[in-house]
Amino acid sequence: YSSITPAHTRDSHPDLIPVVRDLLKTWAARTGGLYIIENVPGAARVMENPVKVCGSAFGLGVRRHRYFESNTFLTPTECFHEQQGRPIGVYGDHPQEDEDYRRPDGTRRGTKAKTVEHGREVMGIDWMTDWDDIADAVPPAYTHFLGTQLLDRLETAA
Repeated sequence: YSSITPAHTRDSHPDLIPVVRDLLKTWAARTGGLYIIENVPGAARVMENPVKVCGSAFGLGVRRHRYFESNTFLTPTECFHEQQGRPIGVYGDHPQEDEDYRRPDGTRRGTKAKTVEHGREVMGIDWMTDWDDIADAVPPAYTHFLGTQLLDRLETAA
C-alpha cells in the first residue's frame, strides 16, 4: 500500500491486513485484550474505522501519516502542517544527500533525511542506528499517544 512501492511490484506483496485482523479478533474474543493494527495511508481503504496520526501533532520533523485500526475507540491527531513547515521524509533504503529525491513515477517527494542521525532526530528516536529500522519505525510519540489511550480503556474496563 506504500506510495514508494513501484506499481509493477505491488501485486507481489501479500495483503496481510485481513489475516492479522482475523487472528487479533479471535485472540481478543478469548482474552478481552485490545489490539492496534498500523499501516500507511494507502491501506486506510481496507482498514476498519482507522484513525490518522500525524507527526506534526507532536512537533516532529516528519509528517509520516499512519493509520491505526483497533477493537476499541481511538482518538486521531490533528495535522499542523502549516506550523511544521517543510517535513523531512524517512523512507526507502538509504538517506538522500541531494535534494532531488523522486518517487518511482518521477514526481518529487520532498526533502528526505540526509543521514541516519538526521532521520533519528526528525522521528524522535534516539536508540536506533540502522537506516532500515528507522525507515520502518513508528515514531515513539505515536506509540505513547495510542498506548496511553489503550491503558485508559483497560483501566476503565477494570
